[in-house]
Amino acid sequence: MDDAIDWLDGRTVEDDWLLWVGFVAPHAPLHAPPQDLHDYELTGAPEDSSQDHFEATVQAMDTEIGRLFDELEQRGMDDVTVLFLGDNGTGEESVPDGGDPNRAKHTLYEGGIHVPMCISGPQVAEPGTSGELVHSVDVYATVSDLFEIDEPSTPAIDSVSMAPILRGESGGRTWLYSEGFMSPRLTGNGQAMRDERYKIIHFETLDPQAFDLLEDPAEDVNLLNEPELDEQAAAAIELLNEELATLRSSE
Repeated sequence: MDDAIDWLDGRTVEDDWLLWVGFVAPHAPLHAPPQDLHDYELTGAPEDSSQDHFEATVQAMDTEIGRLFDELEQRGMDDVTVLFLGDNGTGEESVPDGGDPNRAKHTLYEGGIHVPMCISGPQVAEPGTSGELVHSVDVYATVSDLFEIDEPSTPAIDSVSMAPILRGESGGRTWLYSEGFMSPRLTGNGQAMRDERYKIIHFETLDPQAFDLLEDPAEDVNLLNEPELDEQAAAAIELLNEELATLRSSE
């Protein structure tokens, strides 16, 4: 964070600028962060108390982000747009109680691909949460939209602006696509696609699966193993399969 704060030197509230800060932790191998950045009493090796070390590292990251926000406020530069985004789910060694390590990072289950995204700034109409479907690739179009940056006409860009959602309008996608490759987890490689409620996963080495994320967010019940599906679920799963086939054939 020291480098990020030093980078702000010489820049003013009138300047156009973008600051990207990427944290490499929490990440395996876990370690004990500096004590002044967290309030955990860490003892033993990280592998012996991985959950405490993981949570202490998250708190340390939060402390450092707070230090950046304090610096922006002191410089009169706090009226900025901030986007915080996780890159993947929690690693299997740090899944909290009740979670399934085999459905965490490196998998196509929600524990591996459903990540936090927080946006604040003058363009956000009201605080709160949104259930609209958005993808990490949508950051590109969103930044371009918010700051009136012309996007190139070629090549085709698979990015949808989230700006309407920030303004309190409807927006987002009708479905989301994720792909797993070189996965070391039990499920192996494959593709997942979901709409607002239903989700399908096609694995390279396992039977396909489908879930009702509204009724079964933990993805415990494979709908394709049920003796009968209601019309809504059957139609949604069929449409998702068609969309996935169309998308894959366009490669």
